Amino acid sequence: MRRREFVAAALAVGALPATAFAQTTAPLTPDVPAAAPEPQTIQPTTPLEQAFVMALTDPRMRPIFRRYLVDSSVVLALAA
Repeated sequence: MRRREFVAAALAVGALPATAFAQTTAPLTPDVPAAAPEPQTIQPTTPLEQAFVMALTDPRMRPIFRRYLVDSSVVLALAA
């Protein structure tokens, strides 16, 4: 049992430098700065989205947004 743990730990330590090299990126040159991507504007298409956008600026729309949120089906995207 101890020999198996020792061998597994040795293999894991041996794999660490390989994973560190795999995650490096090329350095940026000082004369060429990285350009930030331009954010995309999302247009509301559903009544829930429209109520959300309106509730950001108008406090009277917040109860309407809450009602839409409770009554509608919402999908949460966890990965792109």
